[in-house]
Amino acid sequence: DVCSSDLTYSCFPVTIRGDVADARQGLATADNNRFLRFWQEVGIQKIGFGMESRQQAQSSHKKWFPYNKGGEFRKWYGNQEYVVNWENDGKELFEFLPRSVIRNPSYYFKPSISWSRITSSFNSFRFYPTGFIFDQAGHSIFSNDAPATMSYLNSKFCSFILNVMNPTMNLEVGYIQSIPVATKTFSEKSSSILIDIAKKDWESYETSWDFAQNPIIRTQQPNLEQAFSTWEQQNADAVAEMKRLEEENNKLFIDAYGLQDELTPDVPDEQITLTRADREKDSQRLVSYALGCMMGRYSLDEPGLIYAHAGNQNFDASRYQRFPADADGIIPLTEMHWFEDDATHRIREFLTAVWGKDTLDANMLWLAESLDKKANETAEDTIRRYLASKFYKDHM
Repeated sequence: DVCSSDLTYSCFPVTIRGDVADARQGLATADNNRFLRFWQEVGIQKIGFGMESRQQAQSSHKKWFPYNKGGEFRKWYGNQEYVVNWENDGKELFEFLPRSVIRNPSYYFKPSISWSRITSSFNSFRFYPTGFIFDQAGHSIFSNDAPATMSYLNSKFCSFILNVMNPTMNLEVGYIQSIPVATKTFSEKSSSILIDIAKKDWESYETSWDFAQNPIIRTQQPNLEQAFSTWEQQNADAVAEMKRLEEENNKLFIDAYGLQDELTPDVPDEQITLTRADREKDSQRLVSYALGCMMGRYSLDEPGLIYAHAGNQNFDASRYQRFPADADGIIPLTEMHWFEDDATHRIREFLTAVWGKDTLDANMLWLAESLDKKANETAEDTIRRYLASKFYKDHM
């Protein structure tokens, strides 16, 4: 028996292993400083996104490819931060044998479900779409129906089973392969929605390579204060919907196995792994996005990355009509107003480009108050002080 109720392993017709999905260990480079990068560290043109096979990756002549390295406690989608040098079908890594360990390469680039090897007492399985190589710390499950499988893996019922099987914090592949399952209770529909909510959240921030536009600007409200208020409400609604769906998913399994006396479907707020709206942090992100537009990384005219490599090659100034990219790519951050094109002056231009001249003063004040305006400062003084002092620290 796995608990004090009548539930026993014999109730389950199959296990994860072979019947529902394959759980696999991944690559160990043996020298991450050499073979791994954060995706922002390399030219975007050198990264091969969305590859479906090793053959396609090799023929792309790209050097870097998305890499699943596990990461923090996050459910459903996210933790997509790294790239690995797999140029020419991993030539350098194969030459690095036997120090490197290249496990299960036939599974590379396939869609998967993953978890971090070091876990908390709660499950946090995530969906990774086509195009990833996976790490030894980002173990992966390969299923023909990933959303349905995830409805089970991220349930409180599965956490209960895993805690009985393995009470430690080290969740290895063997435990996942041995999980007993009953596929009739899988819920593909709600799981797909949960994945989509988590995906939209992940892609709302510059740390995602699929980031399209700052979420405050995306609301298309008439001024900055209303735009943030709308984003805050959208964010709260997403958190509430995820909580509702996760609890609905938990109830499905608890009821199926008569565990109402053992478990409740409730999900604490801290286990809803979406980023919460925060006036100060979101204002810092807005300033970051504005600087990105100044540098030509982003444009108010098009979604996503516009220029994210180096050397000024193939730079097209015509893609920045509403808010021109800086002419020389140098943005002064000074404590006093020395340059007409310094960051503070261009922040004013940015707010004007987004919300117009009529709301500029109000938007400058709201932004300054969000960045800890002092009583004796003007809005411009506060923004200048922030850019010259805290801006770098926040980005580090």
